Amino acid sequence: MKKRIAIAGAGTRALCFGRAILGRVKDYSEMVALYDTNDARMDGFNTLLKSNVPKFTDFDEMCDTIKPDMVIVTTVDSTHAQYVIAALDRKI
Repeated sequence: MKKRIAIAGAGTRALCFGRAILGRVKDYSEMVALYDTNDARMDGFNTLLKSNVPKFTDFDEMCDTIKPDMVIVTTVDSTHAQYVIAALDRKI
């Protein structure tokens, strides 16, 4: 069964993980959601990776709606703990 992965943060760091998830590890995983506070950054992510990953500007809504198996946090360093804790509270 493939792991359902969401990415929090759609900047440069996210592109590295996105390329792997959509490429070399696609037999084991699927990207089910993308979160960022900047909608244009998510559009850029989807354009660069030629993908159509569902976008969310609300982290809680993304987690509650999509229910991913894991979240990869690629936001700016100062916000990592916030998103990691929120994911752990949901047992993600």
